[in-house]
Amino acid sequence: MLKEHNRLYLSFVFFFDILVIILSWLLADLLRASFGFTANYPDILVVAIIIHGFIFYNANFYKPRRTENISQELKEILKLEVISLLALVFYIIYFRSKDFYHKDLYPKIFLLYFYGFQILFMSLFRVVLRNILRYLRKRGHNLRYALLVGSGKLAVKAAENIKRFPELGIHIKGVITSSRFKAGDKFYDDAMVLSNYDSLREMVEQARPDQVIFALDSEEENLLKGMLNKVEMQPVDIRIIPDIYNYFSLRYGIEELEGMPVINLREIGLGNTGRLIKRVFDLIFSGLALIIFFPLFLFIAILIKLGSRGPVFYVQKRMGLNGMIFDMYKFRTMIPDAEAKTGPVVTEREDKRITRIGRYLRKSNLDELPQLFNVFIGQMSLVGPRPERLEFSGMIKEKMPTYMFRYRMKSGMTGLAQIRGYRGGEFSEERLGSDLEYINNWSLGEDVLIILKTIFLYKNAY
Repeated sequence: MLKEHNRLYLSFVFFFDILVIILSWLLADLLRASFGFTANYPDILVVAIIIHGFIFYNANFYKPRRTENISQELKEILKLEVISLLALVFYIIYFRSKDFYHKDLYPKIFLLYFYGFQILFMSLFRVVLRNILRYLRKRGHNLRYALLVGSGKLAVKAAENIKRFPELGIHIKGVITSSRFKAGDKFYDDAMVLSNYDSLREMVEQARPDQVIFALDSEEENLLKGMLNKVEMQPVDIRIIPDIYNYFSLRYGIEELEGMPVINLREIGLGNTGRLIKRVFDLIFSGLALIIFFPLFLFIAILIKLGSRGPVFYVQKRMGLNGMIFDMYKFRTMIPDAEAKTGPVVTEREDKRITRIGRYLRKSNLDELPQLFNVFIGQMSLVGPRPERLEFSGMIKEKMPTYMFRYRMKSGMTGLAQIRGYRGGEFSEERLGSDLEYINNWSLGEDVLIILKTIFLYKNAY
């Protein structure tokens, strides 16, 4: 029943957001008319709604947030709305480019008003809704009744937090503790002891709580499996508060694996929202770059063909996200069959196999431009750890055990290691450290900064 209520509630929130999009469109349209612009394209509104549903759904935005801080939800709204705006601009540029660029037909300021209203109204709705729910929960409505299981400091801390934050809407019906407590003892504030661990199943059947919260100190964790067996067939939600305070220095998080809670003490890579932001950014800018640089592609291709015999492109097997093998494209900068005699070797700065035009392409990073195709189809990212050749990856992995963590993110055309000068030559600990630093501290702003630095960075290239 509770899950059904959650679905109805989240459906209501989703459909209200759709109404907000429509209202924002109408208000922005009124402003458009007041500026004297006459064009109006209702199909763009339909596309905006579809984009919203796709992006917000894939980012797992519509989920229960009873225990989540409001600021986190508002940050997600801002990030996902910016992504939606970029996606809509991408659509307009490709399908309504004349409308978008002609100042009298489709003013760009309209889109800013449109999404500005969306962010404002969606955020206000969340704040108002949170305050309404908080008001109701403080007065005993919309509550979830819980049994707390534990007898140490962790259980006391859990009871204290539940009492301190009534807006969570959780009421402790009673506490199940160790034998050092007796039924009727006061555990914390008005939370009373119901029974001991041995009677857990009977107490769940009698009290009929909505959820059972386990908060066992580390010395009692060996009892957890047995107690879970006692309640696994009961129609209640099960929550576990782990005693992991000693590990809080690590990057941790909680997610769900097909209904099973998973605690991450270390998580390498991006979350759902981060992956979505990065992919939309890659798709838009690689698509635009392919269009803009198409004449340059033709010019470079002609120079390569005039400079030496052989193909224009050099295709090489590389390892990418989660160990995926893909074909990476580059402009050919060496003589044909350069490794026919030597086999796979690391390219050196004054390598005689590099052609005249190839040397300039390497120095200016233009030999990497064809990887925009890899980015556009999703095999690579604009920014990320540079992919290594398969022939070298095995050897590096043997020397550096954390090397494979690099492949928890898509490989990039450029990266933090490259702008720091760790490019070409033997793979080093410094390069690995820069790659892992980038993965652990990723942000869209950092990507933009790395791209700008790469464009103007030639001195370390060869």
